[in-house]
Amino acid sequence: MNVKSLISRRTLTRCKRTFVGAWLASLYIICVSAVIYSLSSFQIQNRLASIPKGNIENGEIFIDHQCKLPESAYSEAEGSTNSPLDSVITLSCIPLSDPKKIEYYTFGDILPTIEQNNLINSKINTAKEVDKALKELIDKTTRNIKNQQAIEAKLLAEINAKIAEIRKKDLSGHIAETRKSSESISKPLAQKIEDIKNTTSIDKHKSDDELNILKIADEANKQRLEEVLNILKIAAEANSQKIEEEVHFLRVAADENSQKVNNELSTIRTANVENINKLQSLLEAKAELLSTNHVFADILSNIEYYESFFEWVSKLLGTPPFWALPKSILTLLLVLSTGVLGSIIFVTVEFLKEPEYHIQNLTMYLFRPFLGMILALSMYVMLKAGQFTFVDDSNQNLSPFLVSFLGIISGMLAEEAYHRLTKTGGAMINGKSNGDQPTTQKGSLK
Repeated sequence: MNVKSLISRRTLTRCKRTFVGAWLASLYIICVSAVIYSLSSFQIQNRLASIPKGNIENGEIFIDHQCKLPESAYSEAEGSTNSPLDSVITLSCIPLSDPKKIEYYTFGDILPTIEQNNLINSKINTAKEVDKALKELIDKTTRNIKNQQAIEAKLLAEINAKIAEIRKKDLSGHIAETRKSSESISKPLAQKIEDIKNTTSIDKHKSDDELNILKIADEANKQRLEEVLNILKIAAEANSQKIEEEVHFLRVAADENSQKVNNELSTIRTANVENINKLQSLLEAKAELLSTNHVFADILSNIEYYESFFEWVSKLLGTPPFWALPKSILTLLLVLSTGVLGSIIFVTVEFLKEPEYHIQNLTMYLFRPFLGMILALSMYVMLKAGQFTFVDDSNQNLSPFLVSFLGIISGMLAEEAYHRLTKTGGAMINGKSNGDQPTTQKGSLK
């Protein structure tokens, strides 16, 4: 009984470990995909936000440089041995008006270009698919034409052989049979005529009458033979003509079918040429679009690869691509996904340290990742509220890698993050200021 209980307990533990392993693996796949998705979107948006609008040269921004003073500035030094024009004075050129503020591109500025580029890409892909289908259809039709021509040639050869055989059998067989039948009649008549001639009959008149009758019968038999032979020849010629007409009809039908197939092939080839010209014009339109918007052409290229790589995520979630989402939503998504990732790392380490036939409370493995997600979001809120010391200004844009780091450590150290939140919240509610003072850090990563 104890052995059975031990075996059942081990089996149950093994099932639990298998369930936990599958749970962690699924969370890893979802979480890592979300992190890559949001982090790459963040970097694309930051890359676009670093491209200035217009030309920043020709004094549009403040710069320090060396300039030569006009000759009138040296009017008092005309008696000097050194030429005043050889002297160069370093100074800061301060414009009379305020320098123009540099503006950077946003996704709202290039969204029409992105949509136009996506439309062109969609048409290009469709044209390529049509081109592939037309080429396959051309190859298939060409093979069918060759096969059909071979079959028709073989069929005509067989029909011609049958015609010759029919003609031979028609003329020789029937004629020989008719002649044999006629000979079976004419031979007895001839024999009887010969017998009558050789015999001496008392009644000469009677013998002559029989001889005349036999001669008439023999002539009638010969005439009948000629008539039958003529009828057979006419029938054979008619039969041969009928077969030739059928062969001619077959050839005409084959020619018409071949002409029809050739016309279809010509139509397909014409459509293929038109599709190739259309594809070429689309490629030229895309090249012109990229040339016109060369400033952020690499952004368009990155978005193309981004959409082809993450298209399944957008279809699965039923959402637009993440690169078009506002940065605030991307930041929250990144915080939540990295919080889950940090907790999964912690839970995986704990899971691997356990012995084979032992497992902790199953609830910890199920809900610890969600705890890390909520605490990462809470730590981000505390950071933006100015109660955390990562940056010197809570209103500035945070680096996506800094946000990711905050989410991961908040998920991994969920207990410490919870105590930090409790301490800071208690201090604020009690009117105390026990939180850390912001440290000075110049600038922020973007």
